[in-house]
This record gives sequence, structure tokens and C-alpha cells, in this order.
Amino acid sequence: TMLADLHTHTNTSHGHHSAAEMYEGAAAAGLDLFGLSEHSPLPEEYACKLYVAAFPGNFRQFVQDVQALLEREDRPLPLLGVELDWLPDYPRHMCRFLSCWPFSYVIGSLHYVGLFPVARPNTWTDGREAAYARYREYYEEMARMAASAASAWSAATTHTIFPSLATCITS
Repeated sequence: TMLADLHTHTNTSHGHHSAAEMYEGAAAAGLDLFGLSEHSPLPEEYACKLYVAAFPGNFRQFVQDVQALLEREDRPLPLLGVELDWLPDYPRHMCRFLSCWPFSYVIGSLHYVGLFPVARPNTWTDGREAAYARYREYYEEMARMAASAASAWSAATTHTIFPSLATCITS
């Protein structure tokens, strides 16, 4: 049995601890594998109030902090990951971002339908029918995101490239 945690967030975005502090906590908990996965920075049109103000600039430091942990020879084995927001209107943004960093894995996430944030349905004030339509659109987009990752998986041999390789190559 292997104990692992691959979906984590540091104080780079909305977590409360540094990568090193979280790694120490994972070691104390007896994990064998520990992925440090931060949110991907978003294009300017998208606003996320959860992120600290300096988040986009701090992402480089987050990567450097995790890369320093990769030098360790004890447990848990650290991995550099990212939670990539699926932004179908911005394939170049997603591909350019992924090409800049040596991620071990990518978590696909869907926090927006268009420019609309879907994470806080209690803030939706446009009525029940609009909410149902938004949920339908959300799940349809989730299926497109999963299909993109599946096509990338079949094209990649060592790790998942997300979004699909075809989108990155032709955009």
C-alpha cells in the first residue's frame, strides 16, 4: 500500500503553508508520495478572490521551492504538479503555461464556464432555470475537458499533456 496526496495548495495561492512546511507535514503523516500542486495563473480577464495578490509572480518561486524538495532522498517522494484551469477559449495560454515548467502531473479543473465562476453557486442570483442551465453547461464542458485529457493521454507515452496535444500544436 502506498499513501499519497497529489492535490495540495500552498500559501502561493490560497493555502496556509509553504511547500517546505507542507512537505514536512506529509513526512510526519507517513506519506510515500507527495505532490505539490498549485493553481495555474489565470489570464487577466479571470479574477479569483481566493488567490493572494502576488500569486502570478509567486508561481515561479513555488516551482523553485518544489524543485529544491526534489533533491531530497527521504520520504515522501515529492512531485511538482499543477491544477490547470480548463479555459477552452485560451488554448494558447494553457499550452504556453504547461510548456514553461517540468510538471510531473497535471490536475484538470473547471472553475469557470466562460468568464462565469462556478465554484460558489450561492452567489448565483439569476434564478433556478439559469442555475440549471449553468450546471448543464458546466458538465458538458467537464466532458470536453476529460475528452481532451484522454486524447492527450493516448498521444503521450510518459505523462499526460493537458490540454490535448493537437490543440497545442495547431494553436
